[in-house]
Amino acid sequence: KAAQHEKAVQYVFRFIANYESSKKRIVSDTGLSVPEFYVLAAAYHGKEMKSSILHTEIYKRSYQSNPGRIKAAVRSLCSRGYMEKYGSTNNSVVRITPLGRDAIMQIASKYILNC
Repeated sequence: KAAQHEKAVQYVFRFIANYESSKKRIVSDTGLSVPEFYVLAAAYHGKEMKSSILHTEIYKRSYQSNPGRIKAAVRSLCSRGYMEKYGSTNNSVVRITPLGRDAIMQIASKYILNC
């Protein structure tokens, strides 16, 4: 068990280091901003979610993700077909599209998971 735990911890730290070192390359290669990447990552599960929880709960204290940037990221992703948004501005719900799932999976496979 101790060896398995050590292996898991090493993977987590390699993952974090690899992601952080790849972030600029991800942004320049994909055309997504960091907040757009964050939104796609949070929505990857494919279920509908209130768009407000992205900036009030999930990324409340994250770097490069203040409420304005997250809201702009959602608008941008919707306009490019990566996300769908339903409802009024106060109670809107978002969901990732198949195009968005493919985009985030390609990014994960190319830049993050193979560490």
